[in-house]
Amino acid sequence: MAVFISYSRNDQAFVDKLSIDLLNHNVKVWRDEYKLSAGDSLTARIGKGIDQASVLCVVLSDSALASKWVRQEVEAGLLREREKSGFTIVPLLVQHVPVPEALKDYMWIDFTQHYEEAIGKLLALLERKIDDGGNGGLVVGEDYFNFWGTEQGYTEGRYDLLIEVVSFDKEEQFCIVTRVQIRGNEAATEDSFRERGIDSPKAYLIDALAENFAENPARVQVRINKPAHATFPIESEDGKLQFTAVAEVKMLGASEGVTTVFNFGGLFKQIKLTAGQRKIAD
Repeated sequence: MAVFISYSRNDQAFVDKLSIDLLNHNVKVWRDEYKLSAGDSLTARIGKGIDQASVLCVVLSDSALASKWVRQEVEAGLLREREKSGFTIVPLLVQHVPVPEALKDYMWIDFTQHYEEAIGKLLALLERKIDDGGNGGLVVGEDYFNFWGTEQGYTEGRYDLLIEVVSFDKEEQFCIVTRVQIRGNEAATEDSFRERGIDSPKAYLIDALAENFAENPARVQVRINKPAHATFPIESEDGKLQFTAVAEVKMLGASEGVTTVFNFGGLFKQIKLTAGQRKIAD
């Protein structure tokens, strides 16, 4: 399942903490910083995020009530609720402010007093709605955890795959977001995959990435407000089926001056293992 968080930038510290707690409980989080990159349409991407989510969490504060974007996201959520069975809107009170008229009929959760008690209530609500479609997973290590998700489809008949990973070191206050957009050539069609016996293009590409980066580690230096980028090819043994993969790796939540060297190539072996356990679904 996925949760869309609507919030004012003035409440980002709270939302950072909330996002980490949700991700740590295998809840996919959609926020503008995780999903938007240069050239994206903000309105279109936010609309798509709400459309794909099961829950809209609205963080309520003085700043949020004054935010044009929060109002638009709430309106989009109300429309989505009318169109989609099971879609839920949950107001999260982080300041003592009046609940907007449009949200007064919804059960809200009070985060102004005891955060742990409030997050427990939110997680209990979300646990009743968990619906794992095989499009993501959680990898937990001794000192870290990575939450990954995918989106796929065909653009003008050619296969596209987006892989996104949010990585947390349990000893750090920041996270690393890796976004890999993979686009196929004219041979990357449904018929071509079928002829080659490829039942799942997504599994095929994740396997290829895991094997490639096992032999050729991909490390980049990342610091706040300075994303790292890399482009690399993927192709079939006969060279006819080709893909271009473009990776963006960025740091969120760190202070100015913090830098880290991150091996984003190592993520794909973890994704392959987790996806194998979950039987990647198309």
